[in-house]
Amino acid sequence: MNAHVRPARTNRGGAAVGYLTDLPPLEKRIVTCLRMWCGTALSRAQVDAEFHSAFGKSEAAVASRALADLCELTVRYGRRPLMLHHAECKCLGADESAFAHFVGAAASGENEDAMMFAMLLVRPDLATGVSGLAQQAGLMIRRLVARETVSSLPQKREFRVMH
Repeated sequence: MNAHVRPARTNRGGAAVGYLTDLPPLEKRIVTCLRMWCGTALSRAQVDAEFHSAFGKSEAAVASRALADLCELTVRYGRRPLMLHHAECKCLGADESAFAHFVGAAASGENEDAMMFAMLLVRPDLATGVSGLAQQAGLMIRRLVARETVSSLPQKREFRVMH
């Protein structure tokens, strides 16, 4: 074998590692937000509209900026190109899984785990800053998921007073 021949690069980050339905609600929503932010201007506007509907103007602006900065830095300063599945795809890619667990860990205050995931995704010199953004964005997405969960509960229950 010739020592100068390099193996073909694979897109390991895009390899399906599961399904979105395998993830807890927070991580599932994080992947959805990542896909939408990395999609079209229309899909980004949909994320902004969801934040606005859930939080109001000022908090929505904070949430949108945190998510935008997090995604932008992750894409721009990634260790390699970030691989994503289509917004409607039911599969979960390896990079998407790492990103979801990164943001989920940061939002849960699991700082060491968040830093390890950050170093898988971005240059090590940016891991601390990106982890801070992940915590901010993750906490806002956690609030969004909580609101969606509450709004999906039955709105009115019947009851009777017995005595």
